[in-house]
Amino acid sequence: MLIQVYMPYYDNSEISTAAFEMEIGLLNTIINENKLKYELLIMGDFNCDLHNKKQTPNTKLLKKIMKEQSLAPLDLHFKQHFDFTYFKMTDDGIVTSWPDHIFGSLNNNNLKTAQLLPIGNNFGDHRGLAVQYELNMAATHPSGINKKENKTKMYWNNGYRCQQYSNEMTNLLMTHKDILNDLTSIQDIREARTKLTKAFTLICNCLKEASIRCIADDTKNNKNKFWWNPALRQIHEDVCLAYRNYKANEKNNQAKRKYYEIKKLFRAQKRLAIKLK
Repeated sequence: MLIQVYMPYYDNSEISTAAFEMEIGLLNTIINENKLKYELLIMGDFNCDLHNKKQTPNTKLLKKIMKEQSLAPLDLHFKQHFDFTYFKMTDDGIVTSWPDHIFGSLNNNNLKTAQLLPIGNNFGDHRGLAVQYELNMAATHPSGINKKENKTKMYWNNGYRCQQYSNEMTNLLMTHKDILNDLTSIQDIREARTKLTKAFTLICNCLKEASIRCIADDTKNNKNKFWWNPALRQIHEDVCLAYRNYKANEKNNQAKRKYYEIKKLFRAQKRLAIKLK
């Protein structure tokens, strides 16, 4: 999985630091969501020069996050013909730096090289980044075609499902209420950006987790109809039980009558659920 980034520039202000922390937090969320499913390559302008001895707060945070994710700057591990990716003409001469990087796992055997490209016909002020990656399409997709994955949908116009989603969100947020309560005790801008970023990331994760739980509830019971709900599920189980009793005792009129009564109730509840969708 290839992720392209363009991170905020550090201008020695708290606003730029807060913007970077917000973006790196979102990037960290994307990494956590996909690192178990894909080999990750993250490349682009991070606006962090890992070569510079004067490490900015943004650079320190980037190194910390990538180390925790076991991702290394591949452009520093492969031999390069250049020692900068950005240049700028000034009155004092040319200023160069290395803010562009390629992060990935050093254990990725499919990655063959990561290189900084010559400027050539590039009219911008950044060098291009390139990776050589071997992908066995036949092994991943035998037909050679990347087929679209069928995903269970969330039916937002279903009153029951929306209520379930609201309940899931409430439960998830209650487990992290200490983080949300911390927002009431913010004293300064630096503390505000840290706590707001943490709360924002938490809410995003809860929104996704609540949706997954609602969808999983449908998938687990093999009932992906928008009208399906726990009440119908219970009645359906009663119908199945009554049917088995009826077939086991076909001469028992009471078992037969009970089966047809429950079946009639199920159909009536189904029509009501569809009407109230």
